Amino acid sequence: GASFGFVVPGVWTATKTGTTTTNVSTVTKDSLIASYSPVVATVVWNGNHDGRGLTNSSNTIVRRVVNDYMEPVHKDVYANAGKWKSGDKGQKPAGIQTLTVSGITDIFPSWFNNKTSGAQTEKMKFNRINKHKASDCTDPSLIEEVDISFTIDPISKNKSFAKSADGYDPFTTDDCSYRAPTVRIKNSTINNGAVLKFEAKAGSEQLDSYTVSVDGTVVASGTAQAGDNTTTYTMTGSETSIVVTLKDRAGSTVTNKLGS
Repeated sequence: GASFGFVVPGVWTATKTGTTTTNVSTVTKDSLIASYSPVVATVVWNGNHDGRGLTNSSNTIVRRVVNDYMEPVHKDVYANAGKWKSGDKGQKPAGIQTLTVSGITDIFPSWFNNKTSGAQTEKMKFNRINKHKASDCTDPSLIEEVDISFTIDPISKNKSFAKSADGYDPFTTDDCSYRAPTVRIKNSTINNGAVLKFEAKAGSEQLDSYTVSVDGTVVASGTAQAGDNTTTYTMTGSETSIVVTLKDRAGSTVTNKLGS
C-alpha cells in the first residue's frame, strides 16, 4: 500500500504485516510489521504482555514506529556512514530462479527442481474462444492444442491438472453453444475491374470486421455487416489468390478464398 510504514519516504523497503487473534476470532491479539532494506531489518510488535486482546485492531501504531525509525536511520546514520544512499534497492539473490509451474510463473528457491518436482505437462485440445476443453461437438476450426500442467499424487497416482495462466480450463468441457461466423466470396472468378464482394453470416456473436488479402498482403479492411458486403478492393486480374478474413466480437476468425 501507499500508507506510511509500507512506504518510507526516500527509502526502498520491503514490508510484511501480521497479526494473531485470541480464542475469539474477531478479537485481535497483537499486531506486527517487518520492514527491511539492503542495510537495515526492523520488526515492531504491539500487544499486551498477558495475551489480552487489543482494543483496536488497526496496525497504525506499528506502521508509525517503523516509518519514523526507518527514514532517519537510513538518511541520518547509514548515509553519513557511507553504507547507504538514496536509490539503493534490494538485489535478487543469485539462487532465486523464475519458473513456470502448473501454468503459473513465479520465483522459486535455488533448491527447487522443476523437473523432479512432479510437475509435468500434457497437450489438451480446447475451444480457443471460451477456453473450455474441446468435446466431440466442438467446431474443428476453433480447436487448438495447449500444454496443461499436472502433478501426480504419489499415493493414488492420479493426475491433478491446473488451469493455465492464460485461462485454459481443463475442468470444464465445451458445451458447443458458441457458433462461429461464416463468410463466402460472391465473385466467382478473378476479373480485371471487378469489385470484391462477400456474404457474411453471424454465429452466436455479433460480427466485427473483415480484411482482404491479395497473395498474402492485406489490401483492404472494414467493418463487417450481416448479409452482403462490398469491399473497397477492385481486382486487377493479376491476382493469384484473394482471401477474405471475417472476425466476430469474440475474436473468432474464418476465411474464404478466391483463386488458387
